[in-house]
Amino acid sequence: MLFTYKRKILALVLALLLALVFITACTGTFAKGDQEKLTVNFIDVGFGDATLISLPDGKTMLIDTGANTSSNKDKVSETVEKYTKRIDYLVLTNLNNEHISNAINIVETFEIDKAFLPYVADKTPFITFKNIYDALLEREVAIQYSKSFTDLSTLDYTLVFLSPNASGVDGDYNKFNYSEIKTQSLINNLSPIIYLEFCGVKFVFSSDSEISQENWVVESYKGGLYDTFGQNGHALSLEDIDFYKLSNHGGDVGNSSEFLSLLKPKNAIISVGGANNLGYPSTSVLTSLTSVNPDHKLYRTDMDKTVRVEVNNFGKYQIYKGE
Repeated sequence: MLFTYKRKILALVLALLLALVFITACTGTFAKGDQEKLTVNFIDVGFGDATLISLPDGKTMLIDTGANTSSNKDKVSETVEKYTKRIDYLVLTNLNNEHISNAINIVETFEIDKAFLPYVADKTPFITFKNIYDALLEREVAIQYSKSFTDLSTLDYTLVFLSPNASGVDGDYNKFNYSEIKTQSLINNLSPIIYLEFCGVKFVFSSDSEISQENWVVESYKGGLYDTFGQNGHALSLEDIDFYKLSNHGGDVGNSSEFLSLLKPKNAIISVGGANNLGYPSTSVLTSLTSVNPDHKLYRTDMDKTVRVEVNNFGKYQIYKGE
């Protein structure tokens, strides 16, 4: 009996040690408790995009900035200032003004370590983008072109660009730069799709990527091309995503049923302005979201204002809206 009792005590101790190892694996180099966390702000910038990510190691990523209005200038700057005086990664996804034109104010206000931009060989026709690019050069900000497989992961989180496809004749940059007519579709497909995972909570951020780029991501994922990324020791998983920021303000040029069927998002966020004349978000996209996951939660910045997600280092998250 005594021997059996000792074995039970030993088994309990081993179970506790294994649990501690699991928590440590999630928290990495963090202090215990809820002291370190991931915070994502889907900022209400009207008809536009701006997402601020405050990473668990203190770094920040700002994906787009919204249009250049006094309201957006104040709102985005104030949101950034809650977390940092310095932006580690500024991602400007494409050439559309509702995504990037407020960036000129951000560049003038904050110190920026690195900017990820689309590769545009001839910037002259795109005055807003050229002015931002020149301002970044003037402030000696390191510039890197967004492309698939760019890996910014640490031991504590996975942060990887899934697109655009920057290689080959059929790559998104070649299609854009060698086309005489820069169609809206070509501009949209300059946009990166970005994956973030912290303590098992998964985000996918899309900008204006269209169905052709989504299909390339799906094929790359199914082909195992994302299996070896991330320093924390496991492959990317695009299935059962916790948070998906929809492409193109919820429009149907992206957000294909095939892409949504892979992601099956638990929470969907649409950055969109109220009463827009484009009919966004698309009814067909909203129907597809319900079809792939009837239990998903939908958040829209035109109705819910800024949506903030906080994830602690035990993989628990809370959602705040109306900010």
